[in-house]
Amino acid sequence: MDAILSTQLTKSASDYTISLLTQYGNEPNYDHEQAIIKIINGFVQMLNHTNIKAAYPLFCGGGKSTCIRGFLKALHDLNLDYSVVVSATQVEALCELKRALIEDNIPTDKIGLLHSKSEASIPSDTEEQVNTRPFVLVTHNKIKHARTQLDSYFFYIDKQRDLVI
Repeated sequence: MDAILSTQLTKSASDYTISLLTQYGNEPNYDHEQAIIKIINGFVQMLNHTNIKAAYPLFCGGGKSTCIRGFLKALHDLNLDYSVVVSATQVEALCELKRALIEDNIPTDKIGLLHSKSEASIPSDTEEQVNTRPFVLVTHNKIKHARTQLDSYFFYIDKQRDLVI
């Protein structure tokens, strides 16, 4: 991805994320907005560079998950062909993220959800379905499970996913 597109992706995702935080009743100050931009810029940088790991020490409720939402929306809106895995501990947090992404007009056939909780508010997709969706939401336990096929979430149509969050 060239510098102009990287900047456009970062700006689009950051603007949307900050807008969502404001809608939720937050009042991000300059430092908070810079932290959001830094997180999203990190996602953008990691799209094109393998073996980069980063942690973002933002306070609870500061917008880390909202950054993911803004980032995936921007990838979709800009029609960029990147695939992303998002892993979390709680199934319902992933279900909530999937609902939010659908609310952001990302088609359901672009969002995979992989878990093993039968009473979840959104059922799991099959591993075959997840392999064909550019955005995959998966639980940490599902990743560690011996019967989970790595290809189902780590590969997107026969190529390694571009980013794991």
